[in-house]
Amino acid sequence: MWKVQPIHVATQHCIRKGMLDTGSPIDATERMDIPFVCWLLMNESSGKLYLVDCGPDYDNETNARLHQPMTMRPEWHIRERLAAMGVDAGKLEGIIVTHLHWDHLKAVNSLPDALPLLVQREELAWAASTRGTRFAKAYETDAGEVPYFFRCHARYELLDGEREIAPGLRVLPTPGHTRGSQSVLVSTRRGQLILANDVVNVLENWTLGIRPGNVMDDAAYASSLEALRQHERRGGRVVPGHDFRVFTEMASLFDEIFPVRGDSAC
Repeated sequence: MWKVQPIHVATQHCIRKGMLDTGSPIDATERMDIPFVCWLLMNESSGKLYLVDCGPDYDNETNARLHQPMTMRPEWHIRERLAAMGVDAGKLEGIIVTHLHWDHLKAVNSLPDALPLLVQREELAWAASTRGTRFAKAYETDAGEVPYFFRCHARYELLDGEREIAPGLRVLPTPGHTRGSQSVLVSTRRGQLILANDVVNVLENWTLGIRPGNVMDDAAYASSLEALRQHERRGGRVVPGHDFRVFTEMASLFDEIFPVRGDSAC
């Protein structure tokens, strides 16, 4: 069994349509605050640790200029968060990367060089091909320098489809948000948790069927939702990737949350 701990590393003040596209023009003008979340996984028997995603780097000015307004205090960086939790980042078995967008990986070059990055081969190929396309922004491939995801190229452990990472820990390809997105299936004492990354940004994507606006492939996205439904029918619980309710009403699904409730550092 695994213990799962969500970690809040940044807040973005984003255009609502990216998370919830109801078809209303208001979606393209209203903003909503969303968290950037990393996940610490610990095996109860072996003590082995994995991190799911590592969040953005601490450069609010550049990240806001290239993307949307965000807040990340120095102590929120995943390196600092792990240290505050008493976790030595160098002791991680690796980082499971749900996809290579900046808000999920850009902090990687501040973490120990020896950490393997478990990513779908299709995702790396897709990210590398986005230069000059409408998908370039999220990978920063048009930003005028070597993109962050190329600077860690020697660390990739490329996956081809579904894979058991360790007993009770699997990755499942769930394309649609990106070509090579993957979700993470974790067996816990509370049942199987499905860390759905940006396939399910916020609860309403799942419970009300309101699509996010950040889908790159509609057919692949629909297939991925069905794959997640199959796991839910077998008792899994889908967890959204950018929803503050992970730290409030869904907190009972996890062994702990960080920062703990009431901590002003949230």
